[in-house]
Amino acid sequence: MSETGDSAGISDKTATNDSVGIKGMGTIKMLKPGEHKINIAHDPIEALGWPAMVMDFSYKHGVDISQLKPGDHVNFTLEKSDDGYAINNINKMAN
Repeated sequence: MSETGDSAGISDKTATNDSVGIKGMGTIKMLKPGEHKINIAHDPIEALGWPAMVMDFSYKHGVDISQLKPGDHVNFTLEKSDDGYAINNINKMAN
């Protein structure tokens, strides 16, 4: 079962991963470049205690999303930001 959320409203299980980044993987549902966000159906993110769900993530300036599209399977790294967690690195996985 999938939930919908926003990274600002999700609880943080641990802060120890912030210095190295928190790894996640999932499928892009929608790119929102005008809002500087990516909607991702992600697998559970154990480091944060998050179940699998669909949610919007902000992405840091300098993150290149030009080669990404809905349906792409991706690996990404999150870092703590003022409004939750933001993607600081994202890579398309080989199909």
